[in-house]
Amino acid sequence: MTGRDAASSGGYPRVHLVDRMSETKKVVELVIDLHKNQKVTLADISILYPYRHRQYSPYRYYIEMWIDDALRQKQIKHSLVTFSEENPTFYDYTLRRGVTLSTMDSIKGLDFSAVIVCGLFGFNNPHDKATDKILLNMKKVYTAMTRAMRCLDILIPDDRRDVISQFIFNIQNHRS
Repeated sequence: MTGRDAASSGGYPRVHLVDRMSETKKVVELVIDLHKNQKVTLADISILYPYRHRQYSPYRYYIEMWIDDALRQKQIKHSLVTFSEENPTFYDYTLRRGVTLSTMDSIKGLDFSAVIVCGLFGFNNPHDKATDKILLNMKKVYTAMTRAMRCLDILIPDDRRDVISQFIFNIQNHRS
């Protein structure tokens, strides 16, 4: 298994510690596990992230593109769901095939049997003390987590420098 699981109990939610280079591989492993072992149809799996891409010093972080490429390489059907004024989420959602890839903002009101939350590298600057921004980001993560009806996997940076990742990690360790 890539990355280190914070809890080995096998129950949900499962928290996985990953570095930036292993995150995409771990997401694909989880999709395969959910589909083959947990018997979740591909159409009932969603991969949610806060941003499609983000530049945070000194890295560029293209989580949507990396996951899209990795799923293509494994020949796993998937669709990107986005929101814009010209292209409302519901329209996108009805046309999708396979695993749903989406930002956390674009998926409000839709539920899935399994959700994988990822893309949290650079989500919160560990030195950012702006409470409003931290709360807004916490709400995004909460919204993503509540889309899961049965299985929830959360990938957090293994260095856990930001408050949201630390919170998720500490809750998971307290639960075990």
